[in-house]
Amino acid sequence: MANFTSAAAAVAVGLAIAAHAPSAAADGSAVTDHPDSFPPPALERASTPASSPAGGSAKSDLYLRMSAGAGVVGLDMHPERGYENYSADGASLSLELLVGASIYHGAALGGAVFYDLAPSMDLASSSGQDSTRSTVGIGLVGPFVDAFPERNWGLHLGLSAGFASLSVHPAGATRHPLYGIGGAAWAGYQFSIGEHWTMGSLLRVVQTVTGDESTEFDFEASCLATSLMLTAVHQ
Repeated sequence: MANFTSAAAAVAVGLAIAAHAPSAAADGSAVTDHPDSFPPPALERASTPASSPAGGSAKSDLYLRMSAGAGVVGLDMHPERGYENYSADGASLSLELLVGASIYHGAALGGAVFYDLAPSMDLASSSGQDSTRSTVGIGLVGPFVDAFPERNWGLHLGLSAGFASLSVHPAGATRHPLYGIGGAAWAGYQFSIGEHWTMGSLLRVVQTVTGDESTEFDFEASCLATSLMLTAVHQ
């Protein structure tokens, strides 16, 4: 009887040890006993440095802005001494194209083309005794920077400067364009319409100073164009 009791006790202890072995392997204690084993997936994820989408992390995305609108052009023409000055104000159509890259979050750099066309302007002399109707075109090509102070606001501010041209075509007369320098500044608001597209509006100002030193006489002109535009942006 004593031998039967001892055998039963030994079987019970063996079953208890066998039942405890899977639970010990299920927890992470067995991993620490073997340093050569691979770490758990959770530890691998924790050891991988996370990339932060904000705060200056570098990227290189295409930045494309297309805008169209209308505005007002002011023109002052100053021939050399002995000739009358001319000035005009008129409505205009405005276009622009900006192509570049969003090098960092919150700013884009690239090249820009701006164009304003006033199809009908009355050029009046300073004395008021002479006037003529003319078509005026203003172009500006140069680098640009477009910055977003806070991307969640949708506000953006931009600047550009470069090579400018002015085309003045009085009725019944032809004249080659004037060349010089100019600059542009704008402020706008945009909202998302897709994964990479936004739309909005902006107020843009373009200032140019151009001249011509022909064999007849020297000629200078300054233009100021202000436009309200609708814009679409890929970024």
